[in-house]
Parts: sequence; structure tokens; C-alpha cells
Amino acid sequence: MTQFASLSWLYDLDEKSAFEESQRLLNENPSSSREIVAFVSSCLISGKKSELFAVAQRLSDSAPQSRISMFAAGCHMALIGKSEHARSLLWTALRSAPSFAPAWIAYAITHWFDGDSRTALNVILVAARAFPAMELLQIWAARLLVECGEAALALAHYKRCRMTGYVYNGIGCILMKQGKIEQAVEIFEKAISEKDKNS
Repeated sequence: MTQFASLSWLYDLDEKSAFEESQRLLNENPSSSREIVAFVSSCLISGKKSELFAVAQRLSDSAPQSRISMFAAGCHMALIGKSEHARSLLWTALRSAPSFAPAWIAYAITHWFDGDSRTALNVILVAARAFPAMELLQIWAARLLVECGEAALALAHYKRCRMTGYVYNGIGCILMKQGKIEQAVEIFEKAISEKDKNS
């Protein structure tokens, strides 16, 4: 549960809840890279500029060349509207750790902030193809495909994931939008029966 909560921003829980939970976990374990990544990410999603700046500055002082430091700095640049600089920093993080899923997602989000949903989608699709076993990338590929009106491809990405309550819910929402109400209800019932946080 703690691991799921620390990545809750990636699963698009309520922004306020995701931020508060990641902040609590970071306070409990301020040196944990997982908790730092979760907190930085939730700051990005919820627009917490000053909180993100403080963490990015601390990381820059202690380990300026680390992938997490570059990730935090990139997220901060994205929040203050410096997308090109943000992408440069995030790409530096990805060069040192190509399978660092949060950096791929943040890189895509910089394009989303710029109003370029198609490029954001393409970034995630490239990452999802390169790292097919990384469920976070498959989930975000599905989410962005839904936003771009490509429901069939979104379903295909969801079906590459473990069938958790979150994934069932995503599939159910697509079926509902397609007017397949009976199928959607069956899928939502499966979501309710799952034990993960989003059920």
C-alpha cells in the first residue's frame, strides 16, 4: 500500500490527496528516492511551485548530477513555463536511466502543458514500446490515447497491464463512453472486487 501511495500521482488519484500522501511519506523518510520522486511528481501535477523548488534546490546542492536531481529540476522548470529547459533536464535524466518511467511521463507532460497532446502521446508511446513491461507507461499511454480519441488502442494498452481495480476502472470508462453499458457494468463490478486502493 505504501508503494502504491508513493506513486499515486502516476495513477491520477485526486491531486490534493496525492500531494498530501506523498508529502506525508516524504516527511517519514526524507532520504528515500522513491518518496522524493513521488513528492516531486505530485508537486508537478498539482502545481506546487514553491514546494517543488525547495526539494529541487536541496537535491541540486547534495547531488547535482543525479537522475533524481535532474528530474526534480526539470519538473520545476516545466511548472514555471520553461518547457525547453525542462525537457533538456529530463532528457539528461533519461540518458543516465532510460527506464526511469517518471521522467518519461514528466517529459510528455511538458508537451501537454504546451497544448501539444499529440507529441505528449508520442513520447509515451515510444517509452511504452521500449519498456513494455513497465505498467505505468502502459497506463499513461492508455490515458493519453483516450484523451486523443483513440479508445481501441487505449484498451490494448490497458490489457497489457495486471488487471487491478484501477485498470478495470479505466477499461470500464472506455466501454461506457462507447455505449457498451452492460459490458462496462461487468468490468466495474470486477474493479469493485479488487483490493487495490483505487477499487
